[in-house]
Amino acid sequence: MVVGESDHSHRAEAELRPLQDAFTALFFVAMGMLFDPSILIRQPLQVLAVVAVIVLGKSAAAFLIISLLRYPIGTALVIAASLAQIGAFSFILAELGAGYQLSHAPDGGLG
Repeated sequence: MVVGESDHSHRAEAELRPLQDAFTALFFVAMGMLFDPSILIRQPLQVLAVVAVIVLGKSAAAFLIISLLRYPIGTALVIAASLAQIGAFSFILAELGAGYQLSHAPDGGLG
């Protein structure tokens, strides 16, 4: 915060950019390593259900809320499309939940 308030903030930001990029790449590689591709074979219906809830459910809810607020349909569609995904933080929460056995699935999965 002190550096950000000083006259040298732009220089510090420029010099730290490569480090920030390296940590960003490392974060997404670590997120990718959490994915178990065999889940697509073992539980394809559960995977499809989760994807449907995320992509269709969130989009429909966002579209409905924006429409109820009387915004134009174009705005509602843009917002619904932009929310049709989840962030990497959701994967971290899911992994922690599985680690603490917060799942109700008999095999310990997230189903």
